[in-house]
Amino acid sequence: MAQLITEMVGREPYKYYPLGKYVARAPGVCGGRPTFKYTRIEITGALERLAAGETIDEIVSGYRGKVSREAIIEAIQLIATQFLQTLPQLEPAWWLFSTNNCSVVTLKNKLLTGIREQSVSLQICAPIR
Repeated sequence: MAQLITEMVGREPYKYYPLGKYVARAPGVCGGRPTFKYTRIEITGALERLAAGETIDEIVSGYRGKVSREAIIEAIQLIATQFLQTLPQLEPAWWLFSTNNCSVVTLKNKLLTGIREQSVSLQICAPIR
C-alpha cells in the first residue's frame, strides 16, 4: 500500500493513502473505501452510475464539479487493473504424447483452482515406412 499522506485542507489535516492522482483511501472516511480525493464520494457510486448507462459527462455534471472527468477515468482504470490482477493463472493449453507412431494431442482448458475442466484428445497415426 502507498504511504500515508497528510495535507492541510481548510485548516484541517487530511490523511489519505493515494491510489492515484484523484482517488484515495482516507482513514475514517467512508469506512476506508476508495473515494475521490477531498470528497466523501465513493468511486463505486460513479462506477454504478456508469454501469446503469450514464455517460461520464452526465456523471461529472451530476457531481456538480466535485469530481472531474479525469477522476472518473482514473477510477475505471484502477478497477480494471485490479480485476486483471486477480484473475487466476491458466494451465498450458495443450500437451503432446507420442506412442507407437501415433501422437495424442490433448487440448485442455482448466483453471488452476479446479473449478472446471474441459479436454479433447485427438489421435494422429502415421503409416510405418
